[in-house]
Amino acid sequence: MAGAYYRMQELLKTDAAVDLSPTQRLEDAIDVLGYGTVIVQLRQPVTSTGAALFIQHAPVLEESAFEDVTGGDFNLGTLGNQTITLTNTLRFLRWRITDLSGGDTTFLLDVIARDN
Repeated sequence: MAGAYYRMQELLKTDAAVDLSPTQRLEDAIDVLGYGTVIVQLRQPVTSTGAALFIQHAPVLEESAFEDVTGGDFNLGTLGNQTITLTNTLRFLRWRITDLSGGDTTFLLDVIARDN
């Protein structure tokens, strides 16, 4: 296994009037089993003051199993591209956003998973 590319989230415009803290649906989580390094790129053409996006991981595909990855957060108040590198993640990855009280945001997420 050399590596894999995933579109973790197609371009999405959040709606703070509907949900101030959206979380990616369980069925949309990605499976990175067998990869030691995961690179996540956030592309964000519209910002949201005060909001943050967290990458979560879980060993099984169950809602209660997901927890935030240490060092896996993005500031949604920063326009443009941001990248983080994660190691030793659990099998499934998804995102969640906190505090959209500063307004809606638009973003997409790309992931490259590779062997160490």
